[in-house]
Amino acid sequence: MNRTLTLKLAYFAAVVGGITGIIALTYYSNFPRTILIAICLLFFIPGRMVGYFCRNLIFGSKLLQQKKYRDSITYSQFFLNDCDRNPWIVHLIWCGPSFYTIFPKAMALNNIAAAYIELGELATAENFCQQALEIDKLYAIPYYNLAVISILQDDELTAQNHYARAKRLGFSGGAFDRFIYQIKSIYIHLSPNLS
Repeated sequence: MNRTLTLKLAYFAAVVGGITGIIALTYYSNFPRTILIAICLLFFIPGRMVGYFCRNLIFGSKLLQQKKYRDSITYSQFFLNDCDRNPWIVHLIWCGPSFYTIFPKAMALNNIAAAYIELGELATAENFCQQALEIDKLYAIPYYNLAVISILQDDELTAQNHYARAKRLGFSGGAFDRFIYQIKSIYIHLSPNLS
């Protein structure tokens, strides 16, 4: 079992466990309703903490989805600067869903790479993929992006190697990965208005 699958299963188990725990407390205990409401609020506070302190990363991802690539690069770089000024921010990743990496700086670098791919600046994109992989060699998405870059450069053999590595590390591009992408998209759009 690779790390990506482990993170997916752990997040699923945490959500199911949290919901089950709240339901069990509601039906099988004499907890006052105010305490149950407080528990529910505490369950959602970690996501708000990530939303606040990682707002530049989240906003950069939102801009990437909106095809505003230059702005996405800017906000992702703002996040990298935030991490340099406040290194403790990188530990907040445990307070929100992350399936492919546990290193938010690697996420930001990969987002920058994805934006540069869309802008057609493939050498720059490749450089940012490599930087992301220097932080986290088990991060599947930069390998996928390197495969895309290789295809665009007509290097099918290298593309196959990068894609095979991404698949070994847990990125299948299948239904569950599309589901995760949708959930992350919803999560980004539910984050506080950052514009």
